[in-house]
Amino acid sequence: MCYACHGSKELNEGISCEICHGPVLPGVSIEETHEMKYKPRRMEMDAADFCAPCHTQATMAGDEIFTVFSELKKSEAGRKGITCQECHMKSRDGQEPYHGFDALVRLNAGLYEDDLILKNISYDFPRINLMIENRVTGHAVPAGGPSRFLVLDIVFLDEKGAETYKIIEKFGKVFTLRFYDIADEHQGDLTKTHWTSGYVLSRGINL
Repeated sequence: MCYACHGSKELNEGISCEICHGPVLPGVSIEETHEMKYKPRRMEMDAADFCAPCHTQATMAGDEIFTVFSELKKSEAGRKGITCQECHMKSRDGQEPYHGFDALVRLNAGLYEDDLILKNISYDFPRINLMIENRVTGHAVPAGGPSRFLVLDIVFLDEKGAETYKIIEKFGKVFTLRFYDIADEHQGDLTKTHWTSGYVLSRGINL
């Protein structure tokens, strides 16, 4: 399911206009398609739950893997009626809503600059105490699924500014998963399972 949106560019896959807007009209230019088909759907596409089918995924047993939309519904932003699009597709310089899909920090290093802050930092050798505050009002950090991590990188410098020591801690969100043993002829039918594991917990935090 991931490759439906995030496939290799060489394979001509990935997020395109048609993923959200639907197929272009046969024999009609993209400009005309935009006016005739895409623009009339704007109200539908401005709703927060329009993003949910791709950004909420669960296993066949109902264990959530991608939780960002369910987090939005419970969040401060969700209670205020703020949608995904209002934050992630903000209009730039009065133009059409932004379509760049560059939410990944590796593409825009300053994108999340004010979303996480460090507070109450104290150093009492050999212990460091600090608090990380999530100022994103719509979802947890890291957002998305099991492949997203929050990395805390602490560097110690001497009086000349040279690095003397480094601590790197990586945190993921908490996911509960189960494993099932099902005969090949019954794949997908959890009522025919021979064995079910208990919940498997990954180390993680939710900010």
